[in-house]
Amino acid sequence: MKSSLSSSVGKTNGLPVVLDTRVVTESGGGPDKTILNSPRFFAGSGYRMLCAYMHPPGDRGFDQLRSKAEAWQAPLLSVPDRGAWDWRVVTQLVGICRRERVRIWHGHDYKSNALGLLVRRFWPMRLVTTVHGWVQETRRTPLYYKIDRLCLPRYERVLCVSPDLREVCLTVGVPEDKCLLVENGIDTEQYQRRQLITVAKKRLGIPAHCMVLGGVGRLSAEKGFDHLLRAAHALLRRGLDLQIL
Repeated sequence: MKSSLSSSVGKTNGLPVVLDTRVVTESGGGPDKTILNSPRFFAGSGYRMLCAYMHPPGDRGFDQLRSKAEAWQAPLLSVPDRGAWDWRVVTQLVGICRRERVRIWHGHDYKSNALGLLVRRFWPMRLVTTVHGWVQETRRTPLYYKIDRLCLPRYERVLCVSPDLREVCLTVGVPEDKCLLVENGIDTEQYQRRQLITVAKKRLGIPAHCMVLGGVGRLSAEKGFDHLLRAAHALLRRGLDLQIL
């Protein structure tokens, strides 16, 4: 992807800038650990990554994201967002793109994808997006997802974090050669065993011989915790000694 997307729309001083954009409320969600963890891995890639987060003004949860960004060495730009009709968001993003001479816009949700198409009218840049998934949460989300699916075919690259999301993107008109499967990465230095299993079980009050199943995620349907509970119930009925965390 680097070779096809690195052609310049105008020479800049320093490294080409990739602007990752996302809308968040409170402390964010799963995609943020990937986005905010990424800039420190750009060293030596020939690019520089910035993160521009749109969020409600005064949202205290944003302070948590700011702390994570500092810990993970992620340059985080705050963009106050007062709602769907707040045109100041557009002017702020255009200003960021001009000031930082953004080469590549990387959207991460329906609104950042729509804004990328709009901002490009005022600042020439390449457009890529990552599809993290869609969740039916409110009566407005079907409209948001419809907007997103209209935007996706207009992007130069659509990165999907799972095979099923790629299939959905292909059905809404994203060309196959522009729709790539890039599963979420894991920083193996950050996520590794730091104590013996026996010690960890003892701290949690779990017998050493007991099998432990761990589940991490939001309690919503697409995370599949109902399947985990049913499977554990079936195993317990068969006499297997296990616990779920």
